[in-house]
Amino acid sequence: MRKLCVLVLISILLLVGCTNRQIVKNLKVDEMELGERYGFTMLQVSFDTAAIKEAVVSRYDEKTEQIEATYKNRVDHVFLEGDQAMEKLDSIFEEMEIDAKMDDEDLIKEVAKAFQMAEYKVLKLKVKFKGYETKELMLTK
Repeated sequence: MRKLCVLVLISILLLVGCTNRQIVKNLKVDEMELGERYGFTMLQVSFDTAAIKEAVVSRYDEKTEQIEATYKNRVDHVFLEGDQAMEKLDSIFEEMEIDAKMDDEDLIKEVAKAFQMAEYKVLKLKVKFKGYETKELMLTK
C-alpha cells in the first residue's frame, strides 16, 4: 500500500512538473512563417548587474508547433511566462532593430538598449536569425 501511495505521488508530481506555462496561446505559429514576425526564431538574453546575477533573463523560442516565451526581471520583481511574457517581449522586440548581418558589438548594444539595461556587467545573448546559424555572444564590462 505504501509503495502504491509513493507511486501515485510521484506520478502526480511528474504531471504537474510537465505542464508548460511558457507556451504562448494567443499567437498561432501557423498564421505566419517562422521568423517572419521579428526576423529571428529564437532569442535568449541574460543580463547580470553588479548586485544581481541574471537580473534580467528572457527567452523567446518560435517553433513550427508553438511559441514559448519567458521574461524575468529580478530588479523590478517581474516574472512573466506565456502570453504575458509575449506581450512584454513584443513591446521590446518592436524597439529592436537587429538583423543577422549586424556587427556583434552593434547587436549587443541594440539588445541592451531595447531591454533598457545600460548598467549591466555581463550580457549573454543567443539568437537564431531566419536562414542563419545560431549566434552566441557574451560581453563583460
